[in-house]
Amino acid sequence: MGDGCDLDRCCHPVRRSSHQRPVVVVLRRLAVANGRRGRSKMGAGVVGAFYPHPFWLPEIGSQIKFRSTRPEHCQGAVFYLIIICYNKNMNPRTIILLGRSGSGKGTQAKLLKEKLEPCLYVYTGDLFRELESVDSFAGRKVKEVLDTGGLPEEWLAAFLWQKALVYNLKNNNENIIIDGSPRRLDEAEEMDMVLEWLGRKDIKVILVDITEDEAVTRLLKRARADDTETSIRSRLQWFNTEATPALDYFEKSGRLIKINGLGTVEEVFDRIKQALDI
Repeated sequence: MGDGCDLDRCCHPVRRSSHQRPVVVVLRRLAVANGRRGRSKMGAGVVGAFYPHPFWLPEIGSQIKFRSTRPEHCQGAVFYLIIICYNKNMNPRTIILLGRSGSGKGTQAKLLKEKLEPCLYVYTGDLFRELESVDSFAGRKVKEVLDTGGLPEEWLAAFLWQKALVYNLKNNNENIIIDGSPRRLDEAEEMDMVLEWLGRKDIKVILVDITEDEAVTRLLKRARADDTETSIRSRLQWFNTEATPALDYFEKSGRLIKINGLGTVEEVFDRIKQALDI
């Protein structure tokens, strides 16, 4: 980016691909025209969005030189732009993470949350634990199910994530990460309706993919004393019968991204970042 850049074209919002992150800039009240240094009539302040080359991202505080082609400016006037911040949420992301128990999707979801702040993180496991602590008939029923290692009713999971999205999304510039839901086809269709109502159109579904045998191996390492391979496989069976149709639904619409879940946490997260271009 040098003296030949067009200030007018670069400083006004234009459509760019998602990987070209817009940068908010300040125009210094300093212009160079005809070899003389003077004050610009445009003054200082935020002037718009500047789009750098996708493989060149200047540091915050750096100064960039532009030559203006606007007719109202002195011919050949050079202006200086100072990068003050990155606007990361011009196109807020909606990311759903799914995977078998033991796949590590929860860990990856939390890493994504840190990466994409400000972010609304919705995890039905947390929502169920919050409900079980409530002194109510429903709270006690959920506690009984969780204490015995069972899975709460699917309609209740859908109710809880719907409530979390409706009550907790402060504005539509927030990223949304949904961890572990939907787990059935009808729930996936319902989530689509809710997200569409919230104005979220670009939805990515990450499947942290491991085999059932790998899941059993991992879960046995952290199993309860009364757990056996048979009981763990029984609990994993829901994924094949209930979750697979939901995954097929997302795959048919071109939104499913399969990520190899083998390797270190960092290796898997690198694959996710590359797939999402973040």
